[in-house]
Amino acid sequence: MYLLFDIGGTNMRIALSRDGQTFEEPRIVSTPKDFDAGMLSLKNLSTELLGGEKAVAAAGGIAGTLSKDKSHFNGGPNLQGWGGKRITAALEDAFGCPVFVEHATAIVGLGEAVAGSGKGHPICVYMTVSTGVGG
Repeated sequence: MYLLFDIGGTNMRIALSRDGQTFEEPRIVSTPKDFDAGMLSLKNLSTELLGGEKAVAAAGGIAGTLSKDKSHFNGGPNLQGWGGKRITAALEDAFGCPVFVEHATAIVGLGEAVAGSGKGHPICVYMTVSTGVGG
């Protein structure tokens, strides 16, 4: 089983994938301004979704910039209380499994390129306009 997450400036989403190909209905909650409260919320949601089972890995995105090695969240205009935090280690603690984290827009763009409207095209561009703007 895999956990999928999206940490946005307004809402966070977390979903379960049993097969690594599809995912179940995501749970959506407001993103706390406090980093520790956000990690606790994600931990509680993942525990509910997993129902006593263990995740093999988790992957997802966050709205803002990451350090070169993806271990730290440098910050973002809509997640000011989260800047400078060790995001990957905190998520691995919360989920109890290895975590892959990337900029949220890059994750969605990759999804569109391989499974969405960009599938089969040699070049794909993805732009988002949400709480923030990215591409």
